[in-house]
Amino acid sequence: MTDSIRQQIITKINTRFAAIFTTGGYHTSLGLHINWWRDLENNPFQASELPGINLRDDIVETSVHSTAKMYHVMPIKMDIATISPEEMRKALADIEKAMHTDRTWGNLASHTDLLSDESVVEQKENKYFRTSIIMEVQYFTAIGDPYST
Repeated sequence: MTDSIRQQIITKINTRFAAIFTTGGYHTSLGLHINWWRDLENNPFQASELPGINLRDDIVETSVHSTAKMYHVMPIKMDIATISPEEMRKALADIEKAMHTDRTWGNLASHTDLLSDESVVEQKENKYFRTSIIMEVQYFTAIGDPYST
């Protein structure tokens, strides 16, 4: 059985972000340390994992769009950790560049937008800079069938 449309989009996001390397035309190698649902409070980024990214798809709003379609708004919450503010800005630019390669994730989504970002300094075991970003993916599925559009 194929994956749900949601899982297919998540897989494409992971694959795209995993390609963020300086050797691939980006300014960071953020793709080296991708995490999903990592508990950063109890398991913060280590110096050897920077730059790193943690992603979550924890809240999805769903509504009936028509007699045959469901409309889904899926925010992807991302925490990016870097060693400096300069590297943070490069990582943010890399995320934007990667997202705009195909905002429909292979025609699975209607579109994707970056909504906001907020940066802080984290002082855990190591000092690092963390930015939280929200990327919103909007997509449709058939009513009662999350495996088809």
